[in-house]
Amino acid sequence: MAWYDKWAVMVIAAAIGMAGYNGIPWCKMGVAEWAYWVGAIGTVCTLIGTIWLATVESRRRRKEQLSLAIVMAIEWSFRLRFIQATLKSIMNTLDVEPGDFNLPDYNQCAKALESIGSWTSADVAPLVVAERDIATNLMVASSNLLGSIPMIRVLDEAVTRGVILHTSDADKAVTNRLAFAHEGLSDAARELVKFLLEHGAITEN
Repeated sequence: MAWYDKWAVMVIAAAIGMAGYNGIPWCKMGVAEWAYWVGAIGTVCTLIGTIWLATVESRRRRKEQLSLAIVMAIEWSFRLRFIQATLKSIMNTLDVEPGDFNLPDYNQCAKALESIGSWTSADVAPLVVAERDIATNLMVASSNLLGSIPMIRVLDEAVTRGVILHTSDADKAVTNRLAFAHEGLSDAARELVKFLLEHGAITEN
Protein backbone atom coordinates (compact mmCIF):
# COMPACT_ATOMS: atom_id res chain seq x y z
CA MET A 1 0.00 0.00 0.00
CA ALA A 2 1.40 3.40 -1.04
CA TRP A 3 1.80 6.15 1.55
CA TYR A 4 -1.03 8.21 0.06
CA ASP A 5 -3.37 5.21 0.29
CA LYS A 6 -2.50 4.80 3.98
CA TRP A 7 -3.20 8.44 4.74
CA ALA A 8 -6.47 8.25 2.77
CA VAL A 9 -7.58 5.37 5.02
CA MET A 10 -6.71 7.44 8.09
CA VAL A 11 -8.68 10.45 6.82
CA ILE A 12 -11.71 8.30 6.04
CA ALA A 13 -11.51 6.66 9.47
CA ALA A 14 -11.35 10.09 11.11
CA ALA A 15 -14.37 11.29 9.11
CA ILE A 16 -16.38 8.23 10.10
CA GLY A 17 -15.37 8.78 13.70
CA MET A 18 -16.53 12.40 13.66
CA ALA A 19 -19.84 11.43 12.07
CA GLY A 20 -20.35 8.75 14.67
CA TYR A 21 -19.45 11.13 17.47
CA ASN A 22 -22.09 13.65 16.44
CA GLY A 23 -24.77 10.98 16.08
CA ILE A 24 -24.34 9.32 19.48
CA PRO A 25 -26.37 10.42 22.55
CA TRP A 26 -23.42 10.54 24.92
CA CYS A 27 -25.45 11.81 27.90
CA LYS A 28 -27.67 8.69 27.90
CA MET A 29 -24.85 6.12 27.90
CA GLY A 30 -24.07 3.92 30.88
CA VAL A 31 -20.77 2.51 32.11
CA ALA A 32 -20.92 -0.46 29.71
CA GLU A 33 -21.50 1.74 26.70
CA TRP A 34 -18.69 4.09 27.73
CA ALA A 35 -16.32 1.15 28.14
CA TYR A 36 -17.26 -0.09 24.67
CA TRP A 37 -16.61 3.26 23.04
CA VAL A 38 -13.33 3.80 24.89
CA GLY A 39 -12.18 0.40 23.64
CA ALA A 40 -13.27 1.21 20.09
CA ILE A 41 -11.47 4.54 20.14
CA GLY A 42 -8.36 2.83 21.50
CA THR A 43 -8.49 0.32 18.65
CA VAL A 44 -8.75 3.09 16.07
CA CYS A 45 -5.84 4.97 17.65
CA THR A 46 -3.77 1.80 17.62
CA LEU A 47 -4.58 1.29 13.93
CA ILE A 48 -3.58 4.86 13.11
CA GLY A 49 -0.36 4.50 15.08
CA THR A 50 0.49 1.25 13.32
CA ILE A 51 -0.06 2.79 9.90
CA TRP A 52 2.05 5.80 10.82
CA LEU A 53 4.93 3.65 12.09
CA ALA A 54 4.77 1.45 8.99
CA THR A 55 4.91 4.54 6.78
CA VAL A 56 7.91 5.94 8.65
CA GLU A 57 9.74 2.60 8.48
CA SER A 58 8.96 2.21 4.77
CA ARG A 59 10.33 5.69 4.04
CA ARG A 60 13.48 5.00 6.08
CA ARG A 61 14.10 1.70 4.31
CA ARG A 62 13.48 3.30 0.92
CA LYS A 63 15.95 6.10 1.73
CA GLU A 64 18.63 3.58 2.74
CA GLN A 65 18.09 1.54 -0.43
CA LEU A 66 18.26 4.66 -2.57
CA SER A 67 21.47 5.83 -0.88
CA LEU A 68 23.08 2.43 -1.50
CA ALA A 69 21.91 2.48 -5.12
CA ILE A 70 23.51 5.91 -5.66
CA VAL A 71 26.84 4.72 -4.23
CA MET A 72 26.73 1.59 -6.40
CA ALA A 73 25.78 3.64 -9.46
CA ILE A 74 28.81 5.90 -9.02
CA GLU A 75 31.08 2.87 -8.61
CA TRP A 76 29.65 1.20 -11.70
CA SER A 77 29.97 4.39 -13.75
CA PHE A 78 33.74 4.35 -13.29
CA ARG A 79 33.99 0.58 -13.71
CA LEU A 80 32.05 0.61 -16.98
CA ARG A 81 34.51 3.05 -18.54
CA PHE A 82 37.31 0.50 -18.17
CA ILE A 83 35.11 -2.40 -19.26
CA GLN A 84 33.82 -0.63 -22.37
CA ALA A 85 37.30 0.55 -23.41
CA THR A 86 38.76 -2.94 -22.99
CA LEU A 87 35.85 -4.57 -24.77
CA LYS A 88 36.04 -2.13 -27.68
CA SER A 89 39.75 -2.88 -28.12
CA ILE A 90 39.06 -6.63 -28.18
CA MET A 91 36.25 -6.19 -30.70
CA ASN A 92 38.49 -4.14 -33.00
CA THR A 93 41.18 -6.84 -32.83
CA LEU A 94 38.72 -9.59 -33.72
CA ASP A 95 36.87 -7.60 -36.35
CA VAL A 96 38.53 -9.02 -39.46
CA GLU A 97 37.03 -10.31 -42.67
CA PRO A 98 36.59 -14.09 -43.07
CA GLY A 99 39.46 -15.54 -45.12
CA ASP A 100 42.07 -13.12 -43.79
CA PHE A 101 45.36 -14.93 -43.10
CA ASN A 102 46.41 -12.22 -40.64
CA LEU A 103 45.02 -14.01 -37.59
CA PRO A 104 44.27 -12.09 -34.38
CA ASP A 105 46.05 -13.04 -31.18
CA TYR A 106 43.17 -15.01 -29.70
CA ASN A 107 45.09 -15.84 -26.55
CA GLN A 108 45.65 -12.17 -25.71
CA CYS A 109 42.02 -11.38 -26.52
CA ALA A 110 40.85 -14.07 -24.11
CA LYS A 111 43.17 -12.79 -21.39
CA ALA A 112 41.99 -9.21 -21.92
CA LEU A 113 38.39 -10.35 -21.70
CA GLU A 114 39.11 -12.26 -18.48
CA SER A 115 40.71 -9.12 -17.01
CA ILE A 116 37.31 -7.44 -17.14
CA GLY A 117 36.10 -9.78 -14.44
CA SER A 118 32.56 -10.94 -13.81
CA TRP A 119 29.67 -10.01 -11.55
CA THR A 120 26.67 -11.77 -10.09
CA SER A 121 23.07 -10.79 -9.50
CA ALA A 122 24.01 -9.97 -5.89
CA ASP A 123 26.53 -7.40 -7.17
CA VAL A 124 23.90 -5.49 -9.12
CA ALA A 125 20.87 -6.12 -6.87
CA PRO A 126 21.16 -2.71 -5.11
CA LEU A 127 20.62 -1.04 -8.49
CA VAL A 128 17.16 -2.57 -8.87
CA VAL A 129 15.75 0.22 -6.70
CA ALA A 130 16.72 2.67 -9.47
CA GLU A 131 13.63 1.36 -11.30
CA ARG A 132 15.49 1.21 -14.61
CA ASP A 133 16.97 -1.64 -16.67
CA ILE A 134 20.48 -1.11 -15.30
CA ALA A 135 20.74 -4.38 -13.38
CA THR A 136 19.16 -6.37 -16.23
CA ASN A 137 21.51 -4.93 -18.86
CA LEU A 138 24.55 -5.60 -16.68
CA MET A 139 23.58 -9.24 -16.10
CA VAL A 140 22.86 -9.87 -19.79
CA ALA A 141 26.21 -8.28 -20.71
CA SER A 142 28.01 -10.40 -18.12
CA SER A 143 26.47 -13.55 -19.56
CA ASN A 144 27.64 -12.66 -23.06
CA LEU A 145 31.13 -11.70 -21.92
CA LEU A 146 31.61 -14.96 -20.02
CA GLY A 147 30.17 -16.94 -22.91
CA SER A 148 32.60 -15.35 -25.37
CA ILE A 149 35.74 -16.44 -23.50
CA PRO A 150 35.48 -20.19 -24.25
CA MET A 151 34.61 -19.38 -27.87
CA ILE A 152 37.85 -17.39 -28.21
CA ARG A 153 39.80 -20.14 -26.44
CA VAL A 154 38.53 -22.68 -28.98
CA LEU A 155 39.79 -20.47 -31.81
CA ASP A 156 43.16 -20.10 -30.09
CA GLU A 157 43.52 -23.87 -29.68
CA ALA A 158 42.56 -24.41 -33.31
CA VAL A 159 45.25 -21.98 -34.45
CA THR A 160 47.83 -23.63 -32.16
CA ARG A 161 47.07 -27.06 -33.64
CA GLY A 162 47.11 -25.67 -37.16
CA VAL A 163 43.48 -26.57 -37.73
CA ILE A 164 42.66 -23.08 -39.01
CA LEU A 165 45.01 -20.89 -40.99
CA HIS A 166 42.73 -17.95 -41.65
CA THR A 167 39.80 -16.17 -40.03
CA SER A 168 36.33 -17.62 -40.41
CA ASP A 169 32.70 -17.05 -39.53
CA ALA A 170 33.57 -18.18 -36.00
CA ASP A 171 35.29 -14.82 -35.50
CA LYS A 172 32.10 -13.07 -36.52
CA ALA A 173 30.08 -15.14 -34.07
CA VAL A 174 32.35 -13.97 -31.26
CA THR A 175 32.35 -10.31 -32.31
CA ASN A 176 28.56 -10.35 -32.66
CA ARG A 177 28.21 -11.67 -29.13
CA LEU A 178 30.68 -9.11 -27.81
CA ALA A 179 28.85 -6.36 -29.70
CA PHE A 180 25.62 -7.39 -27.97
CA ALA A 181 27.41 -7.22 -24.61
CA HIS A 182 28.84 -3.79 -25.48
CA GLU A 183 25.39 -2.52 -26.39
CA GLY A 184 23.99 -3.67 -23.05
CA LEU A 185 26.85 -2.02 -21.18
CA SER A 186 26.31 1.22 -23.09
CA ASP A 187 22.60 1.19 -22.22
CA ALA A 188 23.44 0.55 -18.57
CA ALA A 189 25.97 3.40 -18.57
CA ARG A 190 23.42 5.85 -19.99
CA GLU A 191 20.79 4.83 -17.45
CA LEU A 192 23.31 5.16 -14.62
CA VAL A 193 24.05 8.75 -15.63
CA LYS A 194 20.33 9.56 -15.84
CA PHE A 195 19.74 8.04 -12.41
CA LEU A 196 22.62 9.97 -10.83
CA LEU A 197 21.53 13.24 -12.45
CA GLU A 198 17.97 12.67 -11.30
CA HIS A 199 19.10 12.38 -7.68
CA GLY A 200 21.68 15.17 -7.81
CA ALA A 201 24.67 12.86 -7.31
CA ILE A 202 26.37 14.38 -10.37
CA THR A 203 25.87 17.47 -12.53
CA GLU A 204 25.77 17.80 -16.29
CA ASN A 205 28.79 20.07 -16.18
